[in-house]
Amino acid sequence: MYEYEYNTLGINKDKFEIISIVETLQQVDIFIIKRKKGFNVCPYCGSTINHLNKYREKVLKHARFTKLNCLIHLKQRVFQCNDCLKYFTEKNNFSSKYFQLTNETVIYILDELKKTQSFKDVADRCNITTQSVINVFEKYVNCPRGKLPEILCIDEFKYSKLDKYKYACVLLDHNSREIIDVIQSRRLDFLESYFNNIPQEEKKHVRYLVSDMYDGYKHLAGSQLPNATFIVDAFHYIRYVMDAFNSVRIRIQKHYNTTSLQYYLLKKYWKNLSKCSLDVSTKEFYSKKLDRLVTNHEITKMACNVDPSIKEAYLLKDNFLKDIRKTTQFDSEIIITFYINSFKSSTLPEFNKLASLFENWKQPIINSFIRDYNNKRYSNGVIEGMNSRIKTIKKVSYGYSNFFHFRNRIMYIVNDKTYISNTPKQSLNFYRKRRK
Repeated sequence: MYEYEYNTLGINKDKFEIISIVETLQQVDIFIIKRKKGFNVCPYCGSTINHLNKYREKVLKHARFTKLNCLIHLKQRVFQCNDCLKYFTEKNNFSSKYFQLTNETVIYILDELKKTQSFKDVADRCNITTQSVINVFEKYVNCPRGKLPEILCIDEFKYSKLDKYKYACVLLDHNSREIIDVIQSRRLDFLESYFNNIPQEEKKHVRYLVSDMYDGYKHLAGSQLPNATFIVDAFHYIRYVMDAFNSVRIRIQKHYNTTSLQYYLLKKYWKNLSKCSLDVSTKEFYSKKLDRLVTNHEITKMACNVDPSIKEAYLLKDNFLKDIRKTTQFDSEIIITFYINSFKSSTLPEFNKLASLFENWKQPIINSFIRDYNNKRYSNGVIEGMNSRIKTIKKVSYGYSNFFHFRNRIMYIVNDKTYISNTPKQSLNFYRKRRK
């Protein structure tokens, strides 16, 4: 009897029995169950001699295997010990103390929170309040800081424009792709306070720190990580070179009428001009403006002939992109020094400013040519991809007002580690089997 209900609800029929089922008009299924008889030891004196005093009913929400609103009325026996005369309630192993959710429901909630969805989405699916889901998350999910790795990546993401700290900070292990921690602010004073609480021996373990060109990270590498080589991700300083070229292009472009051929070449084919010449296609295509077949290389030559400044900016940008492709760790200092001098001697103010930037970041840029055991340069590409996942987590929930909920949720979803604690033994084993 009730074989289907035992399987559907996930009730262990060796320990519990379903007494009756009540279906209401409000689409609420009520299952009345009680624990099968067994030995009950007095928690106060350890005596096994006791007698039944009364039944106490506990109403539990159960949403593990059903979409409908389901209630379980658990009838618990209250005993009186014959030796010490104290009263105690039998253990049920069906729900946690002070929780009005069954253990199976708690495990289902924890399993759903591993997915990129909001607390409210999980609450609606379980027919419970959003606060109940948050309470489960706070009680059972514990995400401690990970140990600092040999290769540490650090980057920021926008947390909230309304919060005291606009940008939060992510620490990531370059090799394992695991998030070490999420820090509330990227401000230098905040970061130094955070790293001051980390043991010195652990900080000495970090060999490389990879980041973008934010001054705070540069100071952090020098003051907090004594054995770390600071590396700037290549994408960021290449972007500054590209921005300098595009600034020159736009400045020259504005000197011409919007209907002119010069404006057309600089405006229409800006992506083609921004590419390295080694990546430009040689395939012919028809241009309506020129009324003939042309190649991208011809377009580039025509655009460079528009103005000497365009030609100078293009050659500086293109030669830089070609040279850093073949630059090694051993000749990187020569190449970077050469381009700093080239930018300085340029007649273009945009590249003169770039020379000052490169001088300020010269050593970290040189360090960016260091390669790992797989002959690949260290980069922040891994953490940039992680930032995209973090933005999605924030977006589906329309933002988080509580940073620590947000921080734990990020680590809980992204990392493969199991951050579950304080769950009943039976439920925790069930959870582990499901995760496998």
